[in-house]
Amino acid sequence: MSPADEAEDPGKALERTTLAWTRSGLSLAAIGALILRAAALSHLTFLSYVVGTLLVIAAVLLWAQGSRPYRTREAWQRDRTLLPDASTLRIVAVITFAVAVYALVLTIVIVIE
Repeated sequence: MSPADEAEDPGKALERTTLAWTRSGLSLAAIGALILRAAALSHLTFLSYVVGTLLVIAAVLLWAQGSRPYRTREAWQRDRTLLPDASTLRIVAVITFAVAVYALVLTIVIVIE
């Protein structure tokens, strides 16, 4: 995107960022729902229910954190301090890695049964 395009509507970057956080939240919620479904259909342990529920809750929190700058865009355009900080991104990365490992283990357990 050229600087001229960005100058026409500086809110586009904020909208793209908010949409990216929304997609991430939806993906996390879908994975949580799939884990809950797999737990119910395969009679897996209580841990699967806990992980699935925590993922759905984390998805809602992720969406809320990511959409906060868009909901308060006037303040964001003034000081630009409302973007998620590095610790939020680290938490998302750790959760994503943990979910991937758990999903892999869950898949192996279901296939073995």
